[in-house]
Amino acid sequence: AGHASVESNAKPLTGLDVLEVGCLRGGGARYLSTVAGPRSYVAIEDSMERVEGCRRRHAAEGPDVLQFQQASEEALGDHFPASSFDLVISVEPGDRIGNSPHAFIAGIAQVLRPGGVLLLCDMLSSAALGAMQEALATAGLQHECQNLNQPVKAAGIVTERPKDENYWLLWAQRPKDQ
Repeated sequence: AGHASVESNAKPLTGLDVLEVGCLRGGGARYLSTVAGPRSYVAIEDSMERVEGCRRRHAAEGPDVLQFQQASEEALGDHFPASSFDLVISVEPGDRIGNSPHAFIAGIAQVLRPGGVLLLCDMLSSAALGAMQEALATAGLQHECQNLNQPVKAAGIVTERPKDENYWLLWAQRPKDQ
């Protein structure tokens, strides 16, 4: 008593083609591709050394739908055909975004299918959040933001943060008629 548990066979990514931008060590990609039921899951890093590490680390236990590939976060449209993915996930892309988020977001918008969704979480300053929102609007993506400071702190993930930075979830969707 005192706590609830949720038993579910739900696979929230069933039938979706998923791109994870900036997979680092690949653990999240392996987990989601195993339990969430995507049709395909491509996890990218710009470093071939990291990609090879992910392949070694997860080859034996990762599902067949999981691929690790080298691709530049700022040139997704050069690596993948337009409208290739239903969902793009990017957790803490930070410096991978470069000096301006416009190229990063434009590439994501290009590879999203109509109706496709971007989920991005990162710690951003007010100026960086504004630039990100401007990039999303310029790319034609409908978007919302949610401040995650309280849940992140409650989970013990981040205990301190720079004064002008907050942890944000950005949800964006390519319109179905685009």
